[in-house]
Amino acid sequence: MIEFDDQHLDDAFQAHHLAIPMRSAFALAPKQSIDDARQLLTEGRFDQAPVIDGDEALGFVLTRELVAGDRRPIADVMTRLGSGNVVSADASVGRLLEWIIDPGFLFVLEGRDVTGFITVSDFNKQPARGYVYLLLARLEIGLAELLRRRFGHDQSAALALLSEPSQATITSHYQDDRSAGEEGEYVAYFDFSDLLIVVAQDDILRSWICGWSRRTWKTRTGGLVALRNNVMHPVRNIVLAKGGLVRLREREQRIRDLVARVDHAVAGAG
Repeated sequence: MIEFDDQHLDDAFQAHHLAIPMRSAFALAPKQSIDDARQLLTEGRFDQAPVIDGDEALGFVLTRELVAGDRRPIADVMTRLGSGNVVSADASVGRLLEWIIDPGFLFVLEGRDVTGFITVSDFNKQPARGYVYLLLARLEIGLAELLRRRFGHDQSAALALLSEPSQATITSHYQDDRSAGEEGEYVAYFDFSDLLIVVAQDDILRSWICGWSRRTWKTRTGGLVALRNNVMHPVRNIVLAKGGLVRLREREQRIRDLVARVDHAVAGAG
C-alpha cells in the first residue's frame, strides 16, 4: 500500500465536530439497575449511554449487552473510561473510524475534561459525510487528471470506452456547451463512475496506477460509487450499526490507497 498523507484533509473534520456534548447527553447513574437502564435505553431508542456520577464520567454501556431482569447496578457491567475509549478532541475522522470499531463508543477529551462522546451512529453526521466526500473528490480529481495525461487533447478514445448511453449523455452536454460558445473537453463531463470504468477498460492507465488486472481494479473500487451517492444525500445512512462502520472503514482505507496511487501516477505521467 502506498502511503497517503493529507494533513489538511485530516484536520478538516475532527472528533469535536462529531461529539455529543456531555452536558446535553442522556446519561445513566452508576447505581441504577441493569434492568432499569435497559428499559430506559430501549424506550428512548438509545443504543448506548455514558455512565456519570455527578459531573464525572465513569464509563459507558451498550444497550445490546444489558440483560432484562438483572438487578445489579449498572456500574458492575459498564465499560470503564480508559485509554482504549478516550480520544483527543482534535483526532481526525479517519482515526476515529479505526478507533471506534472495537469499543463502539469513544469519550472525547478537551484538555483535562471529558466534554463529549462519539457513537457509531454519529458517523452519519455531516462532518463524517464531508470527510468521506472530500476523500472521494480527491480521487475523482486525480483520475480525471490522469485521463487527460493519457489521452491528451483528443479524448474521443476515452469516450469510446464507455457504454453507448453514457457516451450519448456526455456528448450531448459537450455539444450544448460548444453551441453556446463554451470550449470544453469530454473528460470534464465524465462522472465518477465513468472515470472508474475508463481505467478498468484501459490497460495503460491501470499500469500507471497499480498494475492490477481489470477484475482486481473492479474489486478494489467496488462500492465506491454507491458510497459517493450516499454521502451526498442526508436521507441515506452511510453507517447502520457496527457492521456498516466496519465496511465504511474498509472503504475509506481503499480510497486513501487509491488516492496515493493516482497522485503518484499523475506525478510520474507529467
